[in-house]
Amino acid sequence: MDISLTSRKPFSVTIRENRMKYFMLNKNSKLTDAPWLINWYTTIRPKYINLENASLLLFRSLIYVEKNRDLVFPDIITSPFLLISPQLKKIVEIYQPEIEYKQIVLLEPFHDYVQLYFLPILPRISCLLHTSVLNADRSIIHRAVLDLSCVGDHSVFHIADIKNTYTILRLDLLESALIRGCIGLEYQEVAWEEVPNHKKPG
Repeated sequence: MDISLTSRKPFSVTIRENRMKYFMLNKNSKLTDAPWLINWYTTIRPKYINLENASLLLFRSLIYVEKNRDLVFPDIITSPFLLISPQLKKIVEIYQPEIEYKQIVLLEPFHDYVQLYFLPILPRISCLLHTSVLNADRSIIHRAVLDLSCVGDHSVFHIADIKNTYTILRLDLLESALIRGCIGLEYQEVAWEEVPNHKKPG
């Protein structure tokens, strides 16, 4: 089967078939040798990782990772912020070509390991319905219920109005990444409804 980046169904058809399934990214708990970023806060301020403030971030930054002889560089890193590999970036660009990126070079100097990643500046969408379940300070989502009328045609985005970062992928993008062998993706399906005037969770 041809799985080249250009061999997929027309975008409009793909949306109609797959728009009803969305998945929330989880932390990379199974990859014990994934990079652990150190002293990153002096380089990347999380409050700037948004469409309004991304210009305050450098186009390319260097971040050190903890010493690890068995280091594995996955295609996606979810903590302390979302990073994706060049391969995954190419896939995302098919579905959402307008996304801006910052280059992040990860360096483990003890074993001369170096890897380029991309920090996507994703839209933050207020799409949680009141049937979602959150903790008291809105930092943890126990159960997400998305309003698809707010999501529109976005294939990847962050959920707005939450203290921590939660990333949502649409099924067609997720399947493309898995078919092409991307590693490090952990996810769970989220519920959805389509409500013209939705109520936010209190």
